[in-house]
Amino acid sequence: MNHHVLAKNDHPFARPASQAPRVASRRASKSSNNMFSDQSTRIGPHVGWFFLVIAGLILAITAYAVIDSGIARVEYVQVVIPGMNSAFEGFTILHISDLHGKRFGAGQKQLTDSLGRVQYDAVLISGDVTGQDGNPYAFYELLDTLCSRKQPVFFIAGDNDPVALIGEPHYMNNVFAEFITIAQGKGAVYVDAPRRIPVGGGSIWIMPGSLLGLDMANAESQYRKQLRKDQESANAHTSGIRARERLLTYQLDVLSRAREAYDAMQTDDLRIALVHCPLQADFIRTLQNVGGTTDAGSAYTRVVDLVLAGHYNGGQIRIPFLGPVYVPGDSLPRNGWFPGDHRIQGLSQVSGITQHISAGLGVSGAYNLPLRLFNTPKVSLLKLTSALPNQ
Repeated sequence: MNHHVLAKNDHPFARPASQAPRVASRRASKSSNNMFSDQSTRIGPHVGWFFLVIAGLILAITAYAVIDSGIARVEYVQVVIPGMNSAFEGFTILHISDLHGKRFGAGQKQLTDSLGRVQYDAVLISGDVTGQDGNPYAFYELLDTLCSRKQPVFFIAGDNDPVALIGEPHYMNNVFAEFITIAQGKGAVYVDAPRRIPVGGGSIWIMPGSLLGLDMANAESQYRKQLRKDQESANAHTSGIRARERLLTYQLDVLSRAREAYDAMQTDDLRIALVHCPLQADFIRTLQNVGGTTDAGSAYTRVVDLVLAGHYNGGQIRIPFLGPVYVPGDSLPRNGWFPGDHRIQGLSQVSGITQHISAGLGVSGAYNLPLRLFNTPKVSLLKLTSALPNQ
């Protein structure tokens, strides 16, 4: 009798060896799926809460920025000018800058209500008053209140405002942009040449930054040369030439008024330069180096006692205790990243000259994000004194 011995794998109830790994694989896969399923069950709620917290934080910061940027505040600053004429002691300037067409309530009510509680002797506005599209109406509303008071209001244009002077034909038939003409009609003074404020027995001169560093003699020569050329031109009767003649005549008048003002300035008068962009140390040193010459223009720029500027909006986006995050500007360290405050806002000494940079009121299109963050809009009340601190 032949006996057939069954091999281990020949058992009728044994699974083929090839099937065993598949079962193990399915078990491993099931075990693995259960493991990841358990992990996702444990991690999922935490991830969800994390994103909810982040979203809530963003919403809270955005809401804060919107509310805070709609409330203007007055900051009080004491400006020390050693050796200043005692007649100017306590003279107070309301320094406003970079409105950028911003409205603080209907008719600027919130802003003007804040200003109604403070006392000042003059208002100086250092430019960028219109909106991004040149809309001037928020500026007009502010002037309606400021010019209704007895204190003089002085202003200049900024780099984001429409071009101030027009040398081409336009319907108003003068050299000024429309917003400047209307502002003057409301009683504000456009500072194109030194303007005098009589105080006691002396004078405070508000001086335009547009004349700083200008070679007045050379400028006058160039203007007169071009004016003669236009007048002798065969096209002298055309509207384009006439518009340019108006501009050249105006520029010659500015130089004439600047020289008259310089001749009238006394040694103990106070000279305040109203500029839009803050003056840099290299520029001031250049003015000081040429100031010793006999040229009236150079001497005029040498004797500035105080500079009022704006332009940077306080950095617009700030981090508490760290200051501005980024400010566009080639002259700033680290290409404008975390530049610190002394170049961006507040009081500083630049080559021996005191400069106040306003944090501003509005939002500039020069920044990527159109909002102010941790940067309350401000106007500055500057009180002049000759007394050093702790005296």
